[in-house]
Amino acid sequence: MIKVFFPPGCYGTYLTRCLYSYTNLNHEPFIKFDFDQEGSSHQHCENLLARSVIKQGHLETLEYDSTSQVVVIVPCETHGLDYYNNQFFKQQHGQIVQYILKQLSLEDIRHKLDTYWNYKGNFDETVPKWIMREWCSFWIADVLNAAYNPTKYSTLNSMVQLSTQDIFENYRETLATVVSALGLTLEVDQLTIDKQHKKFIQVQRFHNIQNRCHQYVHDLFNDIDSNILVYSIFDEAYIQHLLRQHNLEIQCDGLNIFPTSTENLKSITYETMHNTNQR
Repeated sequence: MIKVFFPPGCYGTYLTRCLYSYTNLNHEPFIKFDFDQEGSSHQHCENLLARSVIKQGHLETLEYDSTSQVVVIVPCETHGLDYYNNQFFKQQHGQIVQYILKQLSLEDIRHKLDTYWNYKGNFDETVPKWIMREWCSFWIADVLNAAYNPTKYSTLNSMVQLSTQDIFENYRETLATVVSALGLTLEVDQLTIDKQHKKFIQVQRFHNIQNRCHQYVHDLFNDIDSNILVYSIFDEAYIQHLLRQHNLEIQCDGLNIFPTSTENLKSITYETMHNTNQR
């Protein structure tokens, strides 16, 4: 049995789909890939024939054993927000309350919102967005660092490892390396593989969002007016976190719509001397 291990949101189902569909693991005619509106390959999970020879999952959800042929996808620390958004939209379908409750206890959430924002309402979609954003900005970096620490996966005993960036930057060579390490043979021509991968890349809208957030902050400090494109409240919170690292806070009380340019964002920031991430 082949097992592909990867952190949540790190494209493991796509790689598994490729390994099955392109190689001698698959005894059926090749079917062109399609992706859902979030760029997910999760429909592959329903392929029972594939699951009989190759499985994918996280360390928390897939049993690790020494008898399997193990493939590991290692996350890149500069793309944690990309993966977090992937999981948020592809697996949790953008349901923010349910997503956060999978990571933090309701008791702790209520305590923090009451203590620091005097919010005593239910933890649901009625929480003002500006409160939710600011609260998330105090813990988003810690969550990303913990969830996508590469050591957790890079130390696994495996037949072959690749990074998430290998999937974006040199997939031809990476796929060939993985296929060879597993003793498989490619049964689909390279042109077809390239076309499927191009489709995959085109629908990965969250790729590089963490780096873009850093670029927005860089532009703000260098008086470069650039458009801000964010996909989730976590992107907004991450930008707020980055500003706080430079002793800048956002005038966020009532700010339910995030600025769409670095110039507008800068106009609502103010400098502080001391900050804490204890919230």
